[in-house]
Amino acid sequence: MNMTEKIAREESGYERALLDAAKTVIEGGAKLVLITGGSCAGKTTTTKKLSQYIRDAGRRCHTVSIDDFYKNPDDVPLDENGVRDLEGIESIDLAYLHECLERLVAGREALIPRFDFMQKRRADDYVPLTLGAGDVAVIEGLHALNPVVYERFIDEKELYKIYLYAYSTRVSEPRLLRRLVRDFHYRDASAEVTFSMWESVKKGEVENIEPFAETADLKINTYFHYEKSCFVNDAREILSLLPQNSVYRPMADAILGQLAGVEQIDIGLVPENSLLWEFLKR
Repeated sequence: MNMTEKIAREESGYERALLDAAKTVIEGGAKLVLITGGSCAGKTTTTKKLSQYIRDAGRRCHTVSIDDFYKNPDDVPLDENGVRDLEGIESIDLAYLHECLERLVAGREALIPRFDFMQKRRADDYVPLTLGAGDVAVIEGLHALNPVVYERFIDEKELYKIYLYAYSTRVSEPRLLRRLVRDFHYRDASAEVTFSMWESVKKGEVENIEPFAETADLKINTYFHYEKSCFVNDAREILSLLPQNSVYRPMADAILGQLAGVEQIDIGLVPENSLLWEFLKR
């Protein structure tokens, strides 16, 4: 089997999981689909693809990001270290999120906010959204499976919950490799910056995602066995810029060790609609 065939087989497995999920959502009559996963697990692409598959099956489908319900930073409580806890559920304007979701489930118009991450505050414009009969809303975010988000106003029978993860026996931290590449290309962040945030990111996931993972109706492993070969040249370049005396040098060396012997492939082989384009530079 050549590389093109391997890529097609792996990508088709992911697509098939989403097609099956869309079928289950429609046949089960779910009003809300809740999607969560850790950093770089592929929430954005999965939300877009699943929504489109639901539309292709003849249902109107809308997407809502819980990130748009962030409070302004000054309104976020401090953690035990006196730092704004931007990962915790208290960073979300739950009162307004509840109001919007309750209105959507009841078939009434909700005004969905938009958080401006450049300005670090809620934008002034809101998007009106109404769920018609048979419509589906896909809600994605770090806290999507936390019952605090939904339990007050919707029956579990009207929910479909999805948990995304990326697991490999050959790479200990697949999502960290993805994040290193993504942050370097799209967020102007060095390896040192990404490494410095990683423990905090994982701590937030342990506290806010993992306790609810077992409640998911579907778990999808978004790792592709060929993805190392897409990232390897970028990773080596990015990690070569990390100072030898950096406190994060052992983390970098561990990743480089796992990439030893891996050959870069032509990223032109990656399908145009692949989840991996969330991280690769076009």
